[in-house]
Amino acid sequence: YREAANRRRAEREGRLRPMLMRCLAADEPDLAMLDGFGGGDVAVLEALVWNMLSKVRGTARETLTAWLVGRGAVANARRRTRSASAVARARAAEQLGAASARDAVPDVVPLLGDRHAEVRIVAARALGKIGSADAVAPLLRSVDGPRSVPVSLVAMALLHIGPEVVDPLTKALGDRSPGVRAVSAELLGLHGVFAAARWLALLVEHDTSIDVQLAACRALGRIGAPQGVEPLRRAAGDAG
Repeated sequence: YREAANRRRAEREGRLRPMLMRCLAADEPDLAMLDGFGGGDVAVLEALVWNMLSKVRGTARETLTAWLVGRGAVANARRRTRSASAVARARAAEQLGAASARDAVPDVVPLLGDRHAEVRIVAARALGKIGSADAVAPLLRSVDGPRSVPVSLVAMALLHIGPEVVDPLTKALGDRSPGVRAVSAELLGLHGVFAAARWLALLVEHDTSIDVQLAACRALGRIGAPQGVEPLRRAAGDAG
């Protein structure tokens, strides 16, 4: 039975994929011709569109996203973030990230504390792809606690969000968590935020965490601000 079902699905994909590609290849992509399909074709088409999202850009991507929204697929993915199945939750977060669904940030954020590590990881990546500043604070908080997300993944997600993270990251330099301060300092350096140099200099000289001090040193080195010279010189002298 499973082999037969897989064969039928493969046949549907073989028939529907070229149609989808022709729609996207038009000067003005339009998926209206796909709306008449029903039955098993609908599920296969939807899966093809979700998978295609990460492979196209510009108008084609906007067209695919609009088709998914119109069919209620994005709303369904939002609901599935609360599924009893970890696989379903992770897949839902992945899809919402692929669709850059900003309205779904409140649905994905709770998954940063999911009991399954893989779901937490997928949620962090998804929030980075969605690219909303509303996700910055929850992502930073996720580096702490028994259900934490790896710091490297949080950093990549925050980098993906872009310049919108600068103000929240600058404020987070005063956070009680050393992990949050360290990640914030590192990313402000990568963004080259000149205005954060004086706060980073204070961390180099006064923070109680060596990890935060090192992150602030690296950040000041990348930024190249004059106010970082003396703190870095003194830090180098202390290390020597």
